[in-house]
Amino acid sequence: NWSRVINAGAGENLLRSEMQEHIMALKEELHFEYIRFWDIFGNGMHVSMKKKNGYNFLNVYRILDFLVKNGIKPYIELGFKPRQIIKSISNTINIESEIYVENVTELALLLECFMSRIIHRYGVEEVNTWFFESWQDPRLCLEGNGTTYFEVFDATYEAVKRHAPKARVGGAGISVSDPKARKLENIIELWKKRGKRPDFLSIYVYPYIMNNNGGEVETRQSTDTDFLKNQVDEVIRCLTHGGFAVKELHVTEWRFTL
Repeated sequence: NWSRVINAGAGENLLRSEMQEHIMALKEELHFEYIRFWDIFGNGMHVSMKKKNGYNFLNVYRILDFLVKNGIKPYIELGFKPRQIIKSISNTINIESEIYVENVTELALLLECFMSRIIHRYGVEEVNTWFFESWQDPRLCLEGNGTTYFEVFDATYEAVKRHAPKARVGGAGISVSDPKARKLENIIELWKKRGKRPDFLSIYVYPYIMNNNGGEVETRQSTDTDFLKNQVDEVIRCLTHGGFAVKELHVTEWRFTL
């Protein structure tokens, strides 16, 4: 709940002094433990992956230094998340975020370097308390090029656990009410066949009813006052029915209004 974790959006937001001031004010009032943020390798972070001298994690350090110094634990969604501006329920604008890795091998190298650097800087005892979330980015997890989400998750899991065995690694940021997203039942069946299981399952819950009408998705806002609870109950039912045990279920993104 919000007394444990709050969302801060894209990592570059946390570089701004006014954002850091707001976070400290909220921390004093709410006493939360974790801040969740994403796109730490995105355009605004200037990681400079194409340079011959390797990765530049300076801006990532600036964020993590601020959080660790002030007793706030990072909850990091690893990936290249695009931004979405919602003008209305049926009218959204997507702002793409460039993906700097072309395959799972490159992703593994990036994460391996990232993990070794943060362990050196903050220590394994500290990083063992963090959360790492692997989002199922449809642009990276393309079945056409032989890559599946589970390969991305495995690479993430291995890189994190190799350096911080007690850190929690989960996924997949499943939008449970989106008909375009792969059904939870299918994900569970495929994940059960893999060797690595998530420490937590993450889902997104937005109060919209989406129907696929002849290839076009029609969207309307739900009038169900218990929408969040009912969606969570349905996810738990699917997990139980599918025999897929997870230690924790995280609703990492949710809202009741636009």
